[in-house]
Amino acid sequence: MCGIITIINNQLDLDKSLFIDTIKHRGRHSSNYIEFQNHLMGHTLLKTSDTDTMRSQQPMISKESGNIIIFNGEIFNYKELKDKYLSKKKFNSSTDTEVLLYLYDKLGLKFVDELNGDFAIIIFDKFKKKFYAIRDRFGVKPIFYTKINNSIIFSSEVRSIRNLLKKIKNFNLNKKMFTNFLSLNYMPNSRESFFDEILPLEPGKLIEISSSGELLLQNSYWRDYLEKDDFKNFNLSEILHDSVKIRSNCIYNEYSLLLSGGIDSSTLLHYLTKVTDKNIKTYSFVDNEYPYEKENVNYFINKYKRNNLQSYIFSPSDVNYDRLLKKYSSISDVPLPDPSFLISLFFAQQLNNDNQNVIFKGDGGDETFCGHQKHIFGYLSSLLASGNLFLLFKKLKNFNSAYDKSSMFYLSRTIYETLPINLKNIMKNYQLKRKTDFLHDYHDTNIPFYQNIDENSFKNIYFNFIHNWVFPYISDIEDKIFSYHSLVYRAPFTDFRLVKKITELDKNDLFEVGTKSVLKNNKDLSYPSSIRNDQQKRSYPGGLTQLLSRNRDKMIDEISDNSKNIDFIDNKKFLNSSLLLLRQNKFGEFFRRYSFVNWYSNSMLN
Repeated sequence: MCGIITIINNQLDLDKSLFIDTIKHRGRHSSNYIEFQNHLMGHTLLKTSDTDTMRSQQPMISKESGNIIIFNGEIFNYKELKDKYLSKKKFNSSTDTEVLLYLYDKLGLKFVDELNGDFAIIIFDKFKKKFYAIRDRFGVKPIFYTKINNSIIFSSEVRSIRNLLKKIKNFNLNKKMFTNFLSLNYMPNSRESFFDEILPLEPGKLIEISSSGELLLQNSYWRDYLEKDDFKNFNLSEILHDSVKIRSNCIYNEYSLLLSGGIDSSTLLHYLTKVTDKNIKTYSFVDNEYPYEKENVNYFINKYKRNNLQSYIFSPSDVNYDRLLKKYSSISDVPLPDPSFLISLFFAQQLNNDNQNVIFKGDGGDETFCGHQKHIFGYLSSLLASGNLFLLFKKLKNFNSAYDKSSMFYLSRTIYETLPINLKNIMKNYQLKRKTDFLHDYHDTNIPFYQNIDENSFKNIYFNFIHNWVFPYISDIEDKIFSYHSLVYRAPFTDFRLVKKITELDKNDLFEVGTKSVLKNNKDLSYPSSIRNDQQKRSYPGGLTQLLSRNRDKMIDEISDNSKNIDFIDNKKFLNSSLLLLRQNKFGEFFRRYSFVNWYSNSMLN
């Protein structure tokens, strides 16, 4: 969507013409920046709530306080907040940005507790002479920063920071991120980026910075909403309905939805057809090797067929993977974890060609509705910790064969999850070391897997998924793909009210028929038993098998050639262990190695 960039206490010899150009691709409608004292604040606009570009232009300055704001994202309850707190205020635009500016004038930093949306915000408080950088609770909207001497640079993209400072500083690859990404499929970019000295602002956090460039404090505000009871009387289906409804308010007359055939996207389709009369286009990718998803796509298209619903289905034969990989490497700050994101890129290009503007996706569904296998481990460990052995063994029997794993597997992982966090992190580090014998030097490459977010073992796993393990990485990739193609990206399952509701529900209900039971048992949707009782995790298809069958030798050659350029890798060991992964049919791990060297050659060497 939009792009934001700021330099606080600019003491750098920079080409200021590059300042806004480094994020210009993020907003096709306008771009602007202001310079005051020794600070710069810039913004590029992709309009969503006001058709008048001049009224929407940022940075915005309060006529009353002199405070300044730049903002990337959308506040979906801004009209309600406008009525509640600012009913007597005269506005120049119909944007959520102006509401944010005057909410801060009125409420101070407490304004963030009121927000329901996806946002990265930077505010300059003229009276306090301080800056505040704020990121939404899920980390849907990215924001990164780096400090050079007494100057601090914030931007929506790592690539923007690197390009802006390329004549001043060379940012080295973060070896910790690389080794965790390859060896554990662990992507902790809520705390790290793939480049040393460039950090993300963590989801649900706020940073205060002085005018002299000093980082004063970093606070976490995201848990405040768990204490509220504003929507205590609403059931989950009502919140689902509203989370889609408030995201369907837009200046555009048509919406697109990536329909995978899974529970998440089909749930979105159901509610989207309920809350809007606007045209809806669904885009699906079906892989003939996995007919189950194809059957589901056809089932949901037929179920919700109506006059203003159009559906398009594509297959691996429609996808030019080589071209997409090159394009991905040119726009993303992170290596590709699996080919499904190439399908997101494929559809982004398709939507762009079809003159679409808004894309709905089921991102966040696995994290919010307990769709990962590790959620099962956390649930069973909570039963073990409570001493409810009868229910534990009953559930172990129910989970037998889920994700093609036995009851004994689930029992062992249940016991593991009851261990102290420090011990589990030590064991993860040992696992990492065993899998990275291709490194010249293993020293200091571990990033602790678990963060101690909650004393309850299940909730700790639940919130680690949202704030630490997976989602911030996914959202960063999706943000780059859709922003590059000027698409408004909406993920209703990241609505914080849904997270609060899930934490209030009985855990037995969360896993009654396996993962995502609350969606499968939703009476409003009436899923057939074949879908309700399916206990396999079905990721968005990416055509990995076809990609390997077409390009296996080429991918091996690229791993061999490009890994020679990475100074901390033993090229021969890396190649041999990659070939072993192929022989063991560990195609996902092999692809990540290929993806990494491909990304490295494009991002680091060019």
